[in-house]
Amino acid sequence: MKAVTSNYVTNRQLESARKVIIRAARKVGKIWIRVFPDVPFTKL
Repeated sequence: MKAVTSNYVTNRQLESARKVIIRAARKVGKIWIRVFPDVPFTKL
């Protein structure tokens, strides 16, 4: 996933993105999501 604009990311956005990614890659492979909670602002 790549940020198109810089903005804050909420926990609901992260959870919904995680669910979609896991559903798409269910049988293909494993997914690791690394988020640093002290830096909730995305960069370009």
